[in-house]
Amino acid sequence: DAETLNKCLIILNCALDTPQLKTITPTLQLTFNELEVEIFQNPDIRNNALETVALFGMLDKEFAKDHKAFFFANLVDLTLESTACTVLKCIVDLFCVHGARVFEEDNDAVRDASKIDTSRKRNTNSID
Repeated sequence: DAETLNKCLIILNCALDTPQLKTITPTLQLTFNELEVEIFQNPDIRNNALETVALFGMLDKEFAKDHKAFFFANLVDLTLESTACTVLKCIVDLFCVHGARVFEEDNDAVRDASKIDTSRKRNTNSID
């Protein structure tokens, strides 16, 4: 039920917010994996879930990038003021930890693909 899940997330968030914790441990990853479906789908635990995902993201930049859509999806409905505030706090925290580029699209793959296309064009132009 939502009340129990919220209590679990509060405890998990306290553990994640420990200053001595520098990375996501296997136990924490397993805990997240067990709660993942509820975190992303249960609206009754949304605010604590947002904080949980942000705290995991602060420990791992790739995790933050992989789950950025969760923050922006919850920012769409501004009628839920407390949720919008929580999302904004989470995004600002992630910016402070990882920098503003944490939510950029991965342009390296696009850039590499364009280099391949450019080199193919050059090769076809040089064959006359």
